Amino acid sequence: MNKFSLLLAATFISAPLALSHQSYAAENQSVDHPAATSEKPSGSVYMTFHSADVGVGYTWGSGVLKYHGKSYKFKIKGGDIVALGFSKSQAKGHVYNLKHIYDFAGNYASAGGEATAGVGVGAANMKNTKNVVIAFDTNTMGGRVAGAPGGFTISFVDSKLQKSAKASKKAAKAETTTEDLNQQQLNKASK
Repeated sequence: MNKFSLLLAATFISAPLALSHQSYAAENQSVDHPAATSEKPSGSVYMTFHSADVGVGYTWGSGVLKYHGKSYKFKIKGGDIVALGFSKSQAKGHVYNLKHIYDFAGNYASAGGEATAGVGVGAANMKNTKNVVIAFDTNTMGGRVAGAPGGFTISFVDSKLQKSAKASKKAAKAETTTEDLNQQQLNKASK
């Protein structure tokens, strides 16, 4: 048996053992969050991730952002550089530095590391190019080994809101005011 086959077998054989301790760990352990900010959160997030990995990994999922009393649904796509296995993760956390709703969408990368406190329980910080930080705790089920947290892209389910997010990105590149471009996109979408 080669090393890859042994690693694959070990991952899937250990999954039931990890799952049996999963609920106990989630209910009885807390994670010290690696968030490096004492700032008040801008909002909160609830996410579900699915990851399927054989070498290069792929992650997909969905979530809800609670911001200024409203709920915004979003989609997640991304990957890991080195990972093996399959998992499903539930995550909840807070969003920091979010000044405009459309700044939430975009590409996120690991910011500030990752912490784990037992089987299936962890925490991470992800940051996008607009300096928006998502600090979240995870509860993971499945058999999966990953080298480091990868990045992901968030896009809004609401097409008008997603167009505003894209307009915001274009404005930053063109040095046009974000508010002007955003208003133009919303006007076009409402026609």
